[in-house]
Amino acid sequence: MEACACSRRAVRHARDQLRLEQGNAPSYAKPLLALSALLVIGLAAYGLWQTSSAEHATQTSKQVQAQEAAIYSALDARDASQASRISEHLASPEESLRLAALRFVATVDPEPYLARLLPLVDDESKRVRAAAVQLLGRVKPSEGAAQGEVTDKLVAVLVDEERELAERVLAVSGLKQRKPRDLRALLPVLDEARLSGQVAALLTKWSGKSVTAAEGESLRAAWEPELGANG
Repeated sequence: MEACACSRRAVRHARDQLRLEQGNAPSYAKPLLALSALLVIGLAAYGLWQTSSAEHATQTSKQVQAQEAAIYSALDARDASQASRISEHLASPEESLRLAALRFVATVDPEPYLARLLPLVDDESKRVRAAAVQLLGRVKPSEGAAQGEVTDKLVAVLVDEERELAERVLAVSGLKQRKPRDLRALLPVLDEARLSGQVAALLTKWSGKSVTAAEGESLRAAWEPELGANG
């Protein structure tokens, strides 16, 4: 039986060889030829896609650069008439455009755009976050719900230990002209040597009290009874 099987395979191989010599492909070769053709087509399409993607990326980069240049040009000219259009870039997916729009709005009048500025405090970009915190801290306090949100956001930045220290310092600076709704929210920061002095100065300013920790007492423990239930 085994000899017969080998013999049949030998005959089939000889027949396939004869077909190839005569220019006729054996039956099993047809799917391979079709697969090869598809592979060639696929590689060609992939090459075209790569070329197209590279060209699109280049065009997009040039467009972003042109938009950024236009924003800074309006900034240099202090052209407030461009504010509405440029403020739309605060929500741009491009970091450079968000940053440029932030700087423009800061120079013109940030008040009408506070609702758009607030989310940028939590932006994925470190540069945008820092610029947003600094800008909000410089906005002149006035009445209105948005103003209360600005103060709350600055407090949230200050008490967040996961934040960059630079952002938290900017938040402290911004709170010098804004009294938080609840001064007790600042108490946890008194446990941090890097910021405790600045926060204690804020508490003194807004509460009108001067507190000194006794020997062996933490600054936070000294301040807690002075601020009462809600500061």
